[in-house]
Amino acid sequence: VAADGSRPASNSSSRSGSGAAAPAAPAAAASPARLDPAATTRSTASPRPGSASNRPGSASNSPRPASAPRSGAGSSASRIGRQQRLGGLVSGPDDAAIVAEQQQKLQQRAMVLASEIFEGVQLATGQQPAFLDEIESYVEDLYDEELSKRAAAAGMLCQLFRNTANLEAVLERENLLSTLARLLREDGMKSLELATAVAGCFFACSCLQQLHRLLLENQIGTVLMDLVSLELLQRTAAREQQEGPGSSPAAITARAAAVKAGQAPAMAERERRLGSLVIRQDRFLYIATATLLHLAEDTTVQRKMRKRDICGLLVAMLARPHVELLLLATGFLRRLCVYQENKDRLAALPNIIPQLLSLVQPGCGEHLQTTALRLLHNLSFDAGLRQQMIQGGLVPQAVALLDNPQSAPLAAGLLYQLSVDDDAKGLFIFCPGALQRLYESIMRAMGASGSNPNAQGKHLTQSIWNCAKGGARFRF
Repeated sequence: VAADGSRPASNSSSRSGSGAAAPAAPAAAASPARLDPAATTRSTASPRPGSASNRPGSASNSPRPASAPRSGAGSSASRIGRQQRLGGLVSGPDDAAIVAEQQQKLQQRAMVLASEIFEGVQLATGQQPAFLDEIESYVEDLYDEELSKRAAAAGMLCQLFRNTANLEAVLERENLLSTLARLLREDGMKSLELATAVAGCFFACSCLQQLHRLLLENQIGTVLMDLVSLELLQRTAAREQQEGPGSSPAAITARAAAVKAGQAPAMAERERRLGSLVIRQDRFLYIATATLLHLAEDTTVQRKMRKRDICGLLVAMLARPHVELLLLATGFLRRLCVYQENKDRLAALPNIIPQLLSLVQPGCGEHLQTTALRLLHNLSFDAGLRQQMIQGGLVPQAVALLDNPQSAPLAAGLLYQLSVDDDAKGLFIFCPGALQRLYESIMRAMGASGSNPNAQGKHLTQSIWNCAKGGARFRF
């Protein structure tokens, strides 16, 4: 208001420009005949797990638009996701930098492993380098009567799909994806080599979000989940029952590691055959699970996967011995469990907490421990799962992890969650050196951030306060 009482004319254009954000640009239409590398949705800073290529022009070298808010009936975010967003473990720039660095390391490991898987398949099958000008002969071999020739042709096409510079020329053949989908549906259960090669083609396409519609139209997610269920729940159990004790994937892998270290005699022919089968299974399971993880960015696809029990498949995958497959499965579960329906499904499974606790034991690797701790922290918001963690001995394990700078913030958050229950408060008292380690961790947290403790210090302080209240109540 001016001094004379008059009001200046309002500038509606400037007010609307400053008060409302510009609308997001519409997504590029998915077209198999025209693929614009600049329209891809991958970010260089956060590539997908197991990206098909890190060469120039790869699917992981373009900016990613802002993600749309999660919505949809039946997929409301649970208290886990809300409480993490309101007051999670990441409270300062230092903590955020640590988390970003850990995620980048995990993604780099996944990218390296995906390349090794494809190279291993190529060496195992004796494939020659594929050339784009011979794609017609590769497509014709997909219709050959011999299964081995069809598998070899699928492997050559997988080499072409891995190079993103070839995707536009490859996808100009409109019936190629449908042919590969039919081949995977009909012959995927007959040959693991064929299933891995065809899944590798779809994995390369899943790195581009604009191609997800083509994959969903050909029901790739359904076929992959059926094959994963077949390998995990049916064939593995039937083989263990037929071969007898010592034929599980974990036992065969441990036997092979002991032989390699010179601590056991040479493996028999039966054991070598089973070990080769476990390796081929793990290759397929990793490629298929990574493809499903890419497709699960859409909440509608997530709901369809939940109806087909994706949580049960991922929990069954935790019994596999492959470390990188365990990293992928726990990361997938961590993404799913922020929704109430998925968390309830995980709570209904009887063996998820013991399997996760086995992944945080010493010797499992820092990356796997960190991923398992994050998943346990998400699940600790459920009272029933939290009680299972206490009974499984998570308190001493989390206290021991306070000495590790990488896992200390996650362990502090878990201890805070567990200290809420009265059953866990006595464990803090009787665990040797627990309170002393909590005190030292608080001092380190305060020393790193001045007089204001970070999220780790706050969680540890609250844990001691909860234990003190419990001690006064129960006279420990």
